[in-house]
Amino acid sequence: MFDDYDADQLLKIVAQILQKKSLVLDLPASDHLSVYIQAMKKANTYGLASARTMKYISNMIYDKYLFRMSQSPDSPVNQIILDDVDEFVWKEAPRKTIGF
Repeated sequence: MFDDYDADQLLKIVAQILQKKSLVLDLPASDHLSVYIQAMKKANTYGLASARTMKYISNMIYDKYLFRMSQSPDSPVNQIILDDVDEFVWKEAPRKTIGF
């Protein structure tokens, strides 16, 4: 059986996927995303902290980057900024039980 990725490895996966699209995370965006991934990893009861999820997150970030560039062409080019990742905030959902 394979070991799970840790939070740093998951962040590197996101960065590598974005790098293939010629994009880099700036420091505030990287820090924000790191906090999100660490919270996701901590609450990994549903197996969400995986490479597949990181690919999905990377695609969402890329879409937001493209939208930002279409609205404001003077924005930093080839750079993911905090505005591109600010929607990633981990919210703990209350655990429901069946009642017994």
